[in-house]
Amino acid sequence: METNSYSELKGQLLILEQIKNPSQWVSEAVQKLRIELKKIESKNRYLSQIESAKNEIEFIKSKYKDLEIIYSVNEKKVIGQPTIRIPQIDTGVRVVTHLSALNRDYTFKKPRSFVFNNNEYTSFINSFDRKIYIKDWKDVCNVMQQLHPSDINKVLGMRGRKRLFFAQSKNQLSSKEAKDVPRKIKNTNIFMETNYPANLHVERSYQVIELLGHKRTELNFITMQN
Repeated sequence: METNSYSELKGQLLILEQIKNPSQWVSEAVQKLRIELKKIESKNRYLSQIESAKNEIEFIKSKYKDLEIIYSVNEKKVIGQPTIRIPQIDTGVRVVTHLSALNRDYTFKKPRSFVFNNNEYTSFINSFDRKIYIKDWKDVCNVMQQLHPSDINKVLGMRGRKRLFFAQSKNQLSSKEAKDVPRKIKNTNIFMETNYPANLHVERSYQVIELLGHKRTELNFITMQN
């Protein structure tokens, strides 16, 4: 995870820890992040105090479950206080959230898996009952078909100003690539437009889950770090 933000590292660790069925690479990333963050916290008393304060407040929240306790714990700003430098931590994976997807370039990058409602999907079963490993942003559509088989046709209404994103015939799609190497959502006759930059494919994935009644916060991608 190429970042120098302590809060971002903690956020990514929280996402990874909540996965109910983590793959081996996610489990390894969680262990490494825990170890490295402990080292960072032990060397900086401000970070250590923040973690202690959060733990105490979470304990109080657990005692008063009928109350909604909202809090913010931040380091007090002191003039002359040195900036906390966080070294790059190589965990082998990176979490792509709906927020980070807006600010990074995913050209030439592919997902290794994706996390939907805290369940990690590393593969799906195609129309021929074969196990296919996740290797493309568009594979979200195949898992959505598993979860919403009667509603997946809603994606046919998704379109840009001049072209369709999904169609019932490959000839309705605009790009030569989509016509020459057609890709369908499994168990359907819905063809996908494939000739988009990677970042648009990521955005399209979030649009698809929203169309099916989900929130963007429910979907995260796991990519290789390099």
